[in-house]
Amino acid sequence: MNKEKMLEEMGGIRPEFVEEARPKMKKKQWFRIGAAAAAIIAAAGAAIVIPKLIKGGKTDLQKQHEYNVKAMQGYIAAAPAEVTFPQNPIGVKDLSSEQFRDMDNAWYEAYQKRMEAAKTAADTGSFAEKLFKELAAEHGSENLAFSPANIYIALGMLAEITDGDTRAEILTALGAPDMDSLRTGIRQLIEAESNEDGLTFCRMADSLWLNKSITFKADALNILAEVYRASSFWGDPSDKDFEKALQAWLDDNTGGMLKESAEKITIDPNLIIALASTIHFKADWSEEFTPEATCKEAFRAPGGDVECDMMHLSDSGVYLKFDGFAMASKELKGHAGHVWFILPDEGKSFADIDIKAALDAMKADRSYDESCTIRFAVPRIDVTSDIDLVPAVQKLGICACFEPGRADFSPLTDELKGGIYVSSIDHSARMTMDEYGVEAAAFTVIQMESNSMLPPDKIVDFTLDRPFITVITGATGEPLFITSVVDPTR
Repeated sequence: MNKEKMLEEMGGIRPEFVEEARPKMKKKQWFRIGAAAAAIIAAAGAAIVIPKLIKGGKTDLQKQHEYNVKAMQGYIAAAPAEVTFPQNPIGVKDLSSEQFRDMDNAWYEAYQKRMEAAKTAADTGSFAEKLFKELAAEHGSENLAFSPANIYIALGMLAEITDGDTRAEILTALGAPDMDSLRTGIRQLIEAESNEDGLTFCRMADSLWLNKSITFKADALNILAEVYRASSFWGDPSDKDFEKALQAWLDDNTGGMLKESAEKITIDPNLIIALASTIHFKADWSEEFTPEATCKEAFRAPGGDVECDMMHLSDSGVYLKFDGFAMASKELKGHAGHVWFILPDEGKSFADIDIKAALDAMKADRSYDESCTIRFAVPRIDVTSDIDLVPAVQKLGICACFEPGRADFSPLTDELKGGIYVSSIDHSARMTMDEYGVEAAAFTVIQMESNSMLPPDKIVDFTLDRPFITVITGATGEPLFITSVVDPTR
């Protein structure tokens, strides 16, 4: 295939895009995936962009970003056009009244669009409830952090490249009636939660890592690019630099929070395709804890009392009492969402919490009259989990994709029929919380190879001095991150 024919097949992509995206790719390699690459690039808006990091000086994080870009550059085939976000004027200094008004109008228009998308975003609550129960039972007395939203999206990508019983099991586990509903829900979830307005940072990113020796079908890759905004990379799975490129992509799109976890992800030489999904969230409290009020206090961990840094603040929020547990919310700045704290009653455990009732309550519309003054006592936390998701998702009924000969990957390729199966699902998540706000990140990598509420008192003391659960909900009210803390010092 000559260069002119290749560009014609790729939908008229400008030559400089091809050269910029694939400086080390030979023409023969383009020929192997041909129309599939064209589909990805066309769906991505015909722009090859590696997403930039949060603006700022050349910090260690920025230097790492530059390193990551170099590591990825030799393998990137296509990426979605960069999305820009109107800045919230509250976070910008020295604005005239006219400038503030113009910025505020643009920001509010974008906010309204996100809230409109939230109305039809995927409802991940039921999936989060089931997954939490499985992971909490599996991890016992360990701290646990995971992102239901991130795992939901990754499994949605898996559904796109499967069919038959394999796809049906995934749809059932996700609570989606059909593929059209799943695609609409995920597209709107990404649209509603993605925000980089200067006050809130929430970036969701997805990518495909393709074996360059396999011919892939265009339709499935097209949908992954269009709905999931997935970038695509391809190379030789036995090439260690290809593995390093995946690790760099994971690190870059989680803001450096999961660097060590990303470096643990390896690519098997028999890889056919890997699906990678990330989420990085950062927001300040609407009312910050006072650092001077933080002091050493006892936390009643299962293994005995430990000393932790306990933060204190009186703030308005929603307090709800259920049979066996109570929960309270603390608002994040800039309409970013809330952090909900769930505390089992004395003598109770996580098993006594009705997670479904708690998650439903987080999404309920509430009036200002329901808020009260809450005297918070909350430990600083920094929790990281590296999780093999295979046992948990199998208990949710997703089984066929792991069995060679039974797994149906017919939408992906006509090659290796009956021989492709999911070999691993790795999930890593980290959540940090201090006096100023919260930051959390997660990634999921799926590799396929061949062969009742009571009214609150006016003032409520809410002291988290024993094991508790935190849930970060975003603009949609869906649970983005869930963390169970049994010992804040670990």
